[in-house]
Parts: sequence; C-alpha cells; structure tokens
Amino acid sequence: SAHRVCQTPVSRSHHKTPNVNVGGVVRSRRGVRVGCLATREEIDTESLIASYLDEQQLKQVKLFALALLEKNKHMNLTGASTVEEVLTRHVADSLALIPAIEAALGVVVTKKNTGVSQSKHTTESDSQDKDTKHNNSDKQDKDTDNNNRDKQDDDTEHTENNPGHKTKLDPETEKVITVLDVGSGAGFPGIALAIARPFWRVTLLDSLQKRVDFLSQASALCGASNIDTLWSRAEDAGKVGSAHREQYDVVTARAVAELRTLSELCVPLVKVGGVFCAAKNSRGSIALEVEAASSAIEVLGGAPFQIVEVQSTGPDGEKRTAVVSRKVGNTPVKYPRRAGTPNKKPL
Repeated sequence: SAHRVCQTPVSRSHHKTPNVNVGGVVRSRRGVRVGCLATREEIDTESLIASYLDEQQLKQVKLFALALLEKNKHMNLTGASTVEEVLTRHVADSLALIPAIEAALGVVVTKKNTGVSQSKHTTESDSQDKDTKHNNSDKQDKDTDNNNRDKQDDDTEHTENNPGHKTKLDPETEKVITVLDVGSGAGFPGIALAIARPFWRVTLLDSLQKRVDFLSQASALCGASNIDTLWSRAEDAGKVGSAHREQYDVVTARAVAELRTLSELCVPLVKVGGVFCAAKNSRGSIALEVEAASSAIEVLGGAPFQIVEVQSTGPDGEKRTAVVSRKVGNTPVKYPRRAGTPNKKPL
C-alpha cells in the first residue's frame, strides 16, 4: 500500500466527536489520538549518499560495511546482510542527519566535503580561485622556505588523542568539530559522519568492549583516521570529574533509548553552545515523546527541542527526524545519575 499503516488503533467510540488533523496525526477534540493521515514518501538513498560521499569516501564506507558484515557472523550488530543494505539502512540514515547538525551549529558547507567549507558569502568560483592561489603559494613556500611549509601544515591539521591521527580544521570555524556518538553499536551514525566530514573528530562510545574493539579495528581498516573509540557507559563518561563531561560540540544517538533517558545520557557530555542530536522516527510518532522530555532537557541545560525532518524514511513510510537541542547552560552536578538510573527512572 502507498499509505502509512497506522500503528495506533483507531478509536471505536460511538460518540461523534469532531476530529482535528494535527501534523498528519488525527486527534479528537478531547485530545485522544484516534488515527493517522499520511502518505508514503520515497527517498532516493543512492543519490543522497552520492551527494555526501565522493568516490574515495564511498570506498571507505563499503570497506567498513564489509568488515561489519563479517563481524556480524559472530556478533549481533545489524539486521543487514549485504553491503547495499548497510548503505540504505544505516549509511543514508546517518548522512541525513548532517544538515540538521550543521544548521544547529551555524556551519554552512557544501554537501560533498573533504575539509573545504563555504561561508554564506563565498561563491564556488571564489572558492576555486582561493584554492588556486593557496596551491601556488604553497609551491612558492616550498621552494623558498621549508620551515614556513612545516608551520603551514601545523596550522591546517590538528592531532587529537590518537598518535599520528590528524584531523583537518574546518576552514570556516578554524577548529576541529568534536562529535560523540553515544551507544554507537554497529558504528552508526558516527562512522558515516566521520567519513563524510573529515574535519570532524568523532568518538564512538559503547558500553560493550567487544563492540568497541571491532569499531576501532574497522575504523583503521577503512582509513577513517579521525575516529576515536571509548569503552564506557554514558553515565560514567558524563559524570563530574570525567575528562569527557561537557567537552563535545555535538553528541548524537540513534536507536538507543527514549528521549527522557537519552537526554540525561547525552546532554552532560555536550559543551555549552554545542548540540545534542537524537535520530528519531516520524514527527507524528514522536510528538508525545518529545513533549514528555521537555522538562528534562530544560533541567539538563538544553534549549527546547526542535524537530527537524530529514531525508530518510522510517518503517511507517514517513520522513524520519532529528530531534535537536542547543545547550545553553551547564548541566547541574547531580546529573547524570548513577549508571542505570536514567533508564529505570527517567526525568
């Protein structure tokens, strides 16, 4: 069928209460959800992936997918059974988050990005002219002064935790954008974000050491040198005294927990001015979840959630969403609570 199959039973009440269509979800005037109005929307995942990944980056993603499928024979990491399924199920879904993240950060970039970003006032031809002048200048510097060349290399690359791993600076912000992927599991969205955005420094956090070991090995195999891994529970990584508390520009999570729990796991790790981005299903299906988490995000230091539709479709045939909050204040020292509590007793 071309129409969404509504998972919420339609009310069989005999009362003739008028219904109201709110964002594709039919609600009665009594506030009861009684049905759905939506049509299935198809996303061209191949074109989406091609818009973010050049040939070399696509090769890296496929190498990771092959490693994932091989490991999946011994560990339960994904329901995908082919490289193509990994691309359509996981990679495209992850890349679709990029516009929402960059909009929240205030960064304007081209889709295919190998470290060169464009400001709102820079045209493509201007960018090419600058690249040409920069290359000529580099050649001249190399011929006349090797020390200047070395200094220039130091200015355009940044070394993070892993020795020998260099991450390009974003030319627009002149810094490395740090990203933490909480509950990374099979590596998504973190792996796809790191490959598509080589000037992002992405840390993949997971509580299971076997998964972390796999992610570390597979990242190296596919040549994604801007990736770190962290074996930890999010509650421990975000607690007061941790080197990771309030240290990341962006914290993401996909298919980890409901939003009240997820906020407490993720927001303490976001630096003030940074962004928390949760990958979720359609706007209608998460409306009540977002509403229930509104007080939690405020308590933790985040601005009210914004629901942004992304170019990916969920199991209901509707566009998935990125639920985004900008961090506007420090997280109180009592959060996150001890490991397990956010899940058992959500805020």
